[in-house]
Amino acid sequence: MFFPDGYDSLFFKLFLLGMFALNLINTLIGAFLKTTKSFKYINRISLINSIFNVSTYSCLFYLDSIGYVTVDVAFIFKTSLAILFLNTLMWLISFSKNLELKPTFRLSIKEDIKPFYKYIFPVFISLIINFLNYRLDIWLVAYYDGNIQLGIYVLAVNFAQFILLYSKIIGGVMMPYLSEDDEVQRRKYFTTYSRINFTSVIFIVTVLALLGDWLLVFLYGEEFTNSGIPFNILLIGMVFTAMSQLFSIMLFSKGKSNIALIANSIGLFATVILDVLLIPKYGIVGAAIATSLAYFCLFLFLLYNLLVKEKIKIGELFIVKKADFTQILQRD
Repeated sequence: MFFPDGYDSLFFKLFLLGMFALNLINTLIGAFLKTTKSFKYINRISLINSIFNVSTYSCLFYLDSIGYVTVDVAFIFKTSLAILFLNTLMWLISFSKNLELKPTFRLSIKEDIKPFYKYIFPVFISLIINFLNYRLDIWLVAYYDGNIQLGIYVLAVNFAQFILLYSKIIGGVMMPYLSEDDEVQRRKYFTTYSRINFTSVIFIVTVLALLGDWLLVFLYGEEFTNSGIPFNILLIGMVFTAMSQLFSIMLFSKGKSNIALIANSIGLFATVILDVLLIPKYGIVGAAIATSLAYFCLFLFLLYNLLVKEKIKIGELFIVKKADFTQILQRD
């Protein structure tokens, strides 16, 4: 039920368990380093790991191409696990050098466990809904249009979601500053990062809109020429979801995770309705339109809460100011 044919062996299950455990350790250590604003160490480890990944898999590709080694799926699994283990060692060394934290197993249901789950449960449900929001169109495209159209659409989706990586980085840097107690400073940090994010995303979207069709064909071949139209439509939706990421982080930092949960539920509801209406008739173009409109609905709800509930002026959120980058550089 859960594993594809040929991948339900003990080795594969142990591989999944090992990847899960190591990724969990890396994520937790990274979160601790973020709370202390130790971005220098986070970036250094991420850069080293990326270079090591590229070097390792490039060497494997070359050695396999000349027949020196045979690289199969099991070999890739073992290599991935070994690389992740080395990455975890780097995180542990950085943790021990920079943070004086010791684990404790004294937990109070009232003071620790109950507040934790009260905060984390809406976040967890929100993540599940968000996952469905990202995947539902892919499932329906596969059902109605088949694997060829699915491949074209998935390429457009993944290429467009490159923008979200940028917003995720900004959100990761922004979070520890939003966790500070001073409400005036919290709002100043948020609006500054929001303006930088929006202006940067608009620039990236413009460049991708101009070069996207050519890049898709250049990188992946003539077979993916038809990815251009859904890709350009999805770019519009990526602007809204890139801003929604930062809006959600602002609400999470204030303990208002229930608002983000409602927003993601609205997005999923819009996705279901629009996908059912548009995908059978318009295929991957309809899927792209449905996705972008759903992201817009989610964005509008979060924006309403910031403008009405948090009393933030709309002009503070979007257009970058001359002093914004200077303030960020001076603070970091």
